[in-house]
Amino acid sequence: MGEKLKAATENLSKTQNEMSQIVELNQQKRETIEKVTARVQKEINSNNSKINKLNSDYKEIADKYSSQVSDIVGAANAAIYGEGKTSGTSSGPTAEFNALPFDERMALFDVIQRKVDIDTPQMKQLGKRMTKIQSNIKELQSLNYEKSAEITKTINENKTDWSSYYEISGQLRTAQISKINIDNEIKQQAAKNLLETIRQA
Repeated sequence: MGEKLKAATENLSKTQNEMSQIVELNQQKRETIEKVTARVQKEINSNNSKINKLNSDYKEIADKYSSQVSDIVGAANAAIYGEGKTSGTSSGPTAEFNALPFDERMALFDVIQRKVDIDTPQMKQLGKRMTKIQSNIKELQSLNYEKSAEITKTINENKTDWSSYYEISGQLRTAQISKINIDNEIKQQAAKNLLETIRQA
């Protein structure tokens, strides 16, 4: 019976150690996920702030660009339909416009219809700045996507091992019950022996 108890005790101790290792490993995995998520989320938030600032800069530049386009198109409309007028707010081209050579009249219509490049050197600079900002925004968005993928990868690599946890939990319950049964057998045997001793006395 002593050997049986010793084996049961050793098995229980071994199983408890395995359970402790699994619990500790799962805790480490959770901590790794939390640590990586916190770091990456901080970087994503920082990138989002940069994106917001770039979007604000882009809008400001785009407004300047649009204002200059409006000025140029407005001047062409004024030359065709009169000051402050357009095709929709006038009865048609002015006599002064109709008196212009054909090529000049077509050139003004081309400006209104944006068939020709009306960008001034300053507008071209604004356009380059907008393109650069758009490129920077795309880079940051791509970086955020990669960062999000890093969180997903970390979660996948550090999944809680529930399978081993439940398996060892079952073994631990079995080992505990086995030791309790042996302890009870020993107590019953001791009580029986004591009773025998009393009877013999």
